[in-house]
Order: sequence, then structure tokens, then C-alpha cells
Amino acid sequence: MSMLVELPRPNSSEFTFKEPEKRKAEIFTNWPTRPLVDWKKPKFGKGFCIHITADDRLQISNYDWLDLETTILENVSVERLKNAVNSITWLNEPASIVVTSEQELSKSKIFPSIMKLLFKPSVRLFYVPNIEQ
Repeated sequence: MSMLVELPRPNSSEFTFKEPEKRKAEIFTNWPTRPLVDWKKPKFGKGFCIHITADDRLQISNYDWLDLETTILENVSVERLKNAVNSITWLNEPASIVVTSEQELSKSKIFPSIMKLLFKPSVRLFYVPNIEQ
């Protein structure tokens, strides 16, 4: 599995809002990867993986709190992602979400709206960094 790094969360116990805001662009220079199907969720809290396909579509996987017969939800809308995030961020622990993409996220048209949804204190964002930069 590729190395994941956590993007700093705004207004978390470790950072003010300004510090993570300065580093938010780091996730847009990610290393393109396939979806992570073997990601182990943290012991506390809930989480899942999102993946942006080569044709800029959103997938969700590793969401064991949902009672579904499939392992990957395909063609997910931003609204459905918002509902999934809201269903797990009411807990005391922040949600952990892994973001992968088959292209650099800077080339994605859908990811900026996803980032607006996910970049908040109640969400821990993980991604695969571009090690060549």
C-alpha cells in the first residue's frame, strides 16, 4: 500500500484555521493511484475511502457502517457524499477519509467541491503525496 499522509485539520487541537489553510493545496498535488481496498480504519471513529476515477467520477469504498451488498459505490454525487460524511461526523471522534485519484487532483473538476465539503475540523483527510515534488 502507498504511504498516506494526513492533511492538517482546521481548528483542531493541533492547528489554528490559518495553518491548515496554507497547506490545503498539498492534497491537489497527490500521487495518482488506484482505489485503496485494503485500508484499515482507525480504532476510534468512523471512516471510508473516496476515489476520483480517470473520467472524474466519485467512488466510495470501505464504508462498513452501511448495510450494502457492494464494496464500492460508483458514480456518487457530491450530495450523497455529504450525507455519508454527515452520518459519521456527529460522533465524538473525527471521521477519517482517505482520498485517492487516478489523476492529480488539481486536474479534477469535481474535487474542489469535495474539498469544500471535507476540509473541516470534524474530518481527518489522508492522501498519497507526490514524492517527486
